[in-house]
Amino acid sequence: MGIRARLLSLLLLLAAAPALAAAQDYDGPDGGWLVFSITTGTRNPDGTDVVVNFRPAGGGKAYTEESQPLHMLHHNADATAPAFDPQTQAIVSRAALSLMNGPTKTDVYSVRLPPGRYEVFYVQVSGAQGTVGYASHFTSHPIPFSISTGRTTYLGSITPAPISVPGLFGLPRFVKWVRILTDQSERDLPIAAQHGAALGPVDRPPPPPGWGAELPHDAVEGTPP
Repeated sequence: MGIRARLLSLLLLLAAAPALAAAQDYDGPDGGWLVFSITTGTRNPDGTDVVVNFRPAGGGKAYTEESQPLHMLHHNADATAPAFDPQTQAIVSRAALSLMNGPTKTDVYSVRLPPGRYEVFYVQVSGAQGTVGYASHFTSHPIPFSISTGRTTYLGSITPAPISVPGLFGLPRFVKWVRILTDQSERDLPIAAQHGAALGPVDRPPPPPGWGAELPHDAVEGTPP
């Protein structure tokens, strides 16, 4: 696929992304907290941006959170690390894939919601390597979760893990992201509390099918080959 075709594919995916408002804390007495994080590599590909949309199960008002790449006007992250976490590395290794390992950043999100059943229904990842832009949108495997009065639902850390194959002179060449959801609550929950979330007892739903347990899978919807 040529550069023009890749850029056109990227623009079409970005144009298809739902335009939603950022989630605002619910102020009713029966609310509960949602906490999750987004972890991305800070390079390979550069400028990785992630948009996560969630809504009540069955439809209704939807909300969005975005993890922007670091740049001059956005140079803070809730956590950084020299490499992807051991769980992510192990999942990719078991699938006999090659992780483009390197420095990562994590943004932690917390929002108070009315009680009920919800789902993450759309995750978009975009980035660039050199002059080539890439984008994927993951919609075939929603992440269901429930909010209970006075409790905290920790969803996990959403990680689009960059995968490579040998390129020119044997150097790693980015080919796709795979979607992974891991429990990083020891890192994320204290950060959420620092943000002001009045966390209650924590529920940790297991990752749903399609989010890491059975790699390789169709976690590369929309990614140019």
